[in-house]
Amino acid sequence: MVDYGHAILGPSGSGTWLTCPASIRMCRNLPDHGSVYASEGTQFHTLCEVEARFRLLGGSEEDYVDGILDWMNETEDAWQEDQWRYVKQWLAFLEDAMQDDPDAIVLLEQRVDTGVPGCWGTADVVIISLRYGWVRVIDIKYGAGIWVDANENSQLMLYGIGGLGLVEDPSVIKDVTVTVWQPRMNNVSDYTISKKDLVRWRDNIIPIAKLALSDDAPFGPSESACRFCPAAGVCGPRTRFMLEQDFGDPNILDGEEMADAYARTSALKRWIADVEDAALKMAYEEDGSVPGFKVVRSGGRRSITDDEKAINRLLAANFEPDLVYSRKVATLGQLDRLAGSPEELQQVLGDVLVKSEGRLSLAPESDPRPPADALHSAKDDFAGITNEGEA
Repeated sequence: MVDYGHAILGPSGSGTWLTCPASIRMCRNLPDHGSVYASEGTQFHTLCEVEARFRLLGGSEEDYVDGILDWMNETEDAWQEDQWRYVKQWLAFLEDAMQDDPDAIVLLEQRVDTGVPGCWGTADVVIISLRYGWVRVIDIKYGAGIWVDANENSQLMLYGIGGLGLVEDPSVIKDVTVTVWQPRMNNVSDYTISKKDLVRWRDNIIPIAKLALSDDAPFGPSESACRFCPAAGVCGPRTRFMLEQDFGDPNILDGEEMADAYARTSALKRWIADVEDAALKMAYEEDGSVPGFKVVRSGGRRSITDDEKAINRLLAANFEPDLVYSRKVATLGQLDRLAGSPEELQQVLGDVLVKSEGRLSLAPESDPRPPADALHSAKDDFAGITNEGEA
């Protein structure tokens, strides 16, 4: 994977700087510590590129071997099995997308310029069909925690603008489609917009981008803007915004007030977690920097580092084998991979594999899952029971 460095206004951070332009100034001197999730995603992107370039685009075998060896050396052993499994799905998905126009131009890990000051990025896949007049951008999301929607997604729309810039004669292009492919959440999300509307949208955000690059950019704290902002835990305007929330009548909340309060809880919990993380880091790195608090260690957890050695030593000490170790079934994740899929495992195990109802949680009414309120649950409990009269 080619490393083009980072833009000041990266498309991946557009959800933050478009809403809170001051975030660019706030994060300018903050170190980027990355995360294990980002590293895992980066390695999966690398594998997807290496495999697709060789198997679908006719890349050289020498480059393929070098790429796979680099991926294996840089990817945690625990990640590799899943990534091999998902990359097969990626090849099938991309090959199917390429069939929409077999003569289309297919570009992998393509640097794209957006025409927005300070904003450029690298698109995972750009497919250009001059015959049918469309551009399609596909973005791989390996995360399994947050479902990503392509609809009016600013990151993907910026990539789409960049894809237009790769066409020698943009007048032949009518539409741009942006796609999220998120295998671990079984999510494929598409959004199509006309070239005219996409260019208009880009032109409308240019003033915001210029503002974000200035020293007097305004703050705009919100749940979406602060979610991935590196300054989320140390941002004063965000703290004031959260502490000034008005939850209505100070007495018992009615239904509407409860809905309003509940809608804000995820943002409040995320802010609290961000503040806790930032305070711990600050206090740990500089003693006394958080007055009234100090960093301490918990008692720690005991663990056996080598099960086989531990068993042998316990048996040598005349402990009963049945009390030292036991045989147990593998995890469901391991059995899913062994059987080929969760559905195939269910066929093998039958009624010994069951699924609990799951915990109760509130979700917007637009959520496709059926309601699980007390009324519906009672109806389900008594479904099929006939009235046979009084005893």
